[in-house]
Amino acid sequence: MKLENGLVSDDDLKFEREKQEREKSLAELEKQAAEEQEKKLREETQERFRKTERDHVELMKLKQGLLAADNADLKYEASVYAKPTGKKAIENFFYHYKWHFIAITFMTVFVTLFIVDMLTKVDPDIRVIYLPCNELNNHLDKLEDYFEEIADDINGDGKVYVEIIAIPVGVENYNPLNDVANQTKLAAESQSGATMIYISDEKSDDAFSPKGIYMTAERLEEVFTVNEGIVDQGFSLQFDILEEKLSLSGVAELPDDMYIAICEPVKVPGVSEKKFMETWNASKDFLENLVTDLYN
Repeated sequence: MKLENGLVSDDDLKFEREKQEREKSLAELEKQAAEEQEKKLREETQERFRKTERDHVELMKLKQGLLAADNADLKYEASVYAKPTGKKAIENFFYHYKWHFIAITFMTVFVTLFIVDMLTKVDPDIRVIYLPCNELNNHLDKLEDYFEEIADDINGDGKVYVEIIAIPVGVENYNPLNDVANQTKLAAESQSGATMIYISDEKSDDAFSPKGIYMTAERLEEVFTVNEGIVDQGFSLQFDILEEKLSLSGVAELPDDMYIAICEPVKVPGVSEKKFMETWNASKDFLENLVTDLYN
């Protein structure tokens, strides 16, 4: 309290001093508590860091196999696999190797068939392209048999085999895709150098022009020793005689405009001249024998 002269009493001064001291002590206590809290947090952080480091070291030791055996009371026992037998063994095999088995089986069958085909394949002595589309198409096997009676064993394999390749061209109302396929096949056969003889007719000539390919009548007269039945570009196949030769009388009516031709001996690209002339001469001899048999 103030006195009348404006001075503060001793009690007030004492009270103020005590108040200041209490405030100072409280501030020091708060500061000390804050420092202790900060220290505690720092120590906890350091402890967590050290623990992390220890865990990392232990993990590295475990990975490197350096962890003490007495720290782990575990025993490893390898699992025992019971090998299946009988039907289970077969099922297990197909479960794991089904596609391998299928692939190997397919390749084995393919290779086997290929080898069998190569070993049993008979190379034709004479190849003939058959272009018409008529009733004789259904009896080409008989035509082959007849031609084989005429032909010789040219390749010396002990068998006489004449192959007739049917490539019908110029057929009315024919599937365009089939027509293109036949034209392509015909072009390939013509350029192979393996086929020299063609059987054709008027319709086939309209679809596949033989001009410049077949020998003309004049050339046939010059080259062949037999001249019976020569037409513009080949030898006429006497339909009545051929029907009799094939035993088709009363079974099939053959057209009378069919003829058999041989190509000009012109070198084919990619085919050796020697091989080409061997095939052509063999075909010429066959054709002479055929004409002789038809007309005599």
